[in-house]
Amino acid sequence: EAKRNPAVDVQNNRILAATSMRDAAALANAGKLDEGRKVLQNAMDTLKESDTAQDPLVVSLIGELQQALNGMQDTVTYSTGGGQKFLANSSVAWTKQRAAGLNVSQQAAYSNQARTDMAQKIQIQSFQVVNNMSKNKKALYKRKKVVFTKKVDFT
Repeated sequence: EAKRNPAVDVQNNRILAATSMRDAAALANAGKLDEGRKVLQNAMDTLKESDTAQDPLVVSLIGELQQALNGMQDTVTYSTGGGQKFLANSSVAWTKQRAAGLNVSQQAAYSNQARTDMAQKIQIQSFQVVNNMSKNKKALYKRKKVVFTKKVDFT
């Protein structure tokens, strides 16, 4: 049996995790928590056995599936503990292959050198803007102080 391309395997794992979270949420919302948990557990087992189980993205997916499973302990935990919202957000984020809505460690799975460089550039530019604003405020304050403290004789 030929091995699957690792990049393809990672993406298949992402899709499996996203659809499993979506399906588990639908089952849980229908009051079928046990079936929802089985869906998540089966997906976790599949990811752990995949050729790319050690890939950072797949490790993150396994962690998300475990977190989702933890949020489905019972109906109270699911509805009030954030399990319902977590599953909805994670499923959407992983389905669309976006880092939005994911925590920092999960976003790191989508990081590359270009993204890191851009983030650093934006950080530097933001610092410069704030620094310049601060300098401008000080200069404006000094000018106002001069204007308001200058004595004018109207006689």
